Amino acid sequence: SARFWSCTDATAERAYLASNGGLYNYSANNSNLSDRNAKKDIALAAGTWDCIKDWEIVNYRYKDQPYDADLNLGVIAQQVAESCPEVITIFQEAKEATEDKPAQEERLGVKEQQMYWMAIKALQEAMERIEQLESKVAALESA
Repeated sequence: SARFWSCTDATAERAYLASNGGLYNYSANNSNLSDRNAKKDIALAAGTWDCIKDWEIVNYRYKDQPYDADLNLGVIAQQVAESCPEVITIFQEAKEATEDKPAQEERLGVKEQQMYWMAIKALQEAMERIEQLESKVAALESA
């Protein structure tokens, strides 16, 4: 895994982009703009419970990984697309073969950050359902 791009300061390497496509950073302190002043059309998100419960979480290796490489954990984009097409993106467009280059098939990707927020929304929904059930159980037990 060669390093294509590296960020260092006076004391240490802080981030790098590896040949395996991974972006590594010193302390996982990724930051995305989330300030209210940069957003418009703000509204509470719809429930994500039904969408997320359909996702199949799988173990896998990429075809170019050796057989003894650690298994990855994730999803298959085509399967997620069945219930949540809004988190699917085209990672690689299909291209026909030319004299200089072989054909290239379309490859799908997932918008992981959006999926994380959907999972948190589903967790909130689960917490609400649990709290409602706890109230019902408490009422039954006190009766």
